[in-house]
Amino acid sequence: MDEQGSEEIRYVTSRDGTALAYRATGVGSAPEAEAGSGPPVVMVDGALGVGTAPMAASLGVPLRPDFTVVDYDRRGRGRSGDTPPYAVAREVEDLAALIDAVGGRAHLCGFSSGGALALEAADALPHRVVGLALYEPPFVLDADRPPLPDDFAARVREAVAAGRRDEAVTLFLTEALLVPPEAVPSIREPAEPPTVEGADGPVPVPTWREMEEIAHTLAYDAEILDGRVSGRPLPSGSWPHVTAPTLALAGGESEPSAHTAARAVAEAIPGARYRVLEGQGHRPAPRALAPLLRDFFGGPER
Repeated sequence: MDEQGSEEIRYVTSRDGTALAYRATGVGSAPEAEAGSGPPVVMVDGALGVGTAPMAASLGVPLRPDFTVVDYDRRGRGRSGDTPPYAVAREVEDLAALIDAVGGRAHLCGFSSGGALALEAADALPHRVVGLALYEPPFVLDADRPPLPDDFAARVREAVAAGRRDEAVTLFLTEALLVPPEAVPSIREPAEPPTVEGADGPVPVPTWREMEEIAHTLAYDAEILDGRVSGRPLPSGSWPHVTAPTLALAGGESEPSAHTAARAVAEAIPGARYRVLEGQGHRPAPRALAPLLRDFFGGPER
């Protein structure tokens, strides 16, 4: 695939011509570095996440001494392009192009719906994906929480097409994240700019305006999750071609459905492991997560 250079943000062209923005930092991240001098770990962000933005990018900061951490903007987000029509297979091709750009083989670390995408990629690209870590893929597999409505993606598309991006974000918060409707105004217009714990201190949470800008991609994430958010067990034979060592994680403070999903993924993939990251919720602190990932991916000697 074509690759273009810039000082910090680089670009790679996916199979359908979509330009994808990414940043490679840490061991072996310089353009002239030999492939493999720092094992690449591609961070795959979830719904409404922009990989090169501070909140998402902070997750990989503690891994930089041992790995080449690759943060990228999924199609339709941030600096990346977007070529219709959408298909999950196009996002898998995006990851194939990105992995090729950083040496041809990489670990994937997916968060929330990004974990579901990472699973699809590992299944389709078994020779490129050498390690797979998944933090709380948001599958709904039992009655622990309400299923995602069947028409969620259609209503998101309808709202976006009509220029009601505010409505699309609200749908996601109330129906996917189960935020009480009465709490939405305080998220839209917080009293103070909210932050979360980053690797080197607080980092800003995306603003409502920033979420609106990429609200159309909420339908993309719904397609990735399709068939696994209905309250029924995982379909038999899910991801039969995954060969990479796999670690499925859930936070100790997260809701039961997160643990059900992580355990089910571990049970579906031969040799996979399930672990609980104590004291963490759906968005883990970078320095709490890093030791598990460093141990699992093995560092430069793996």
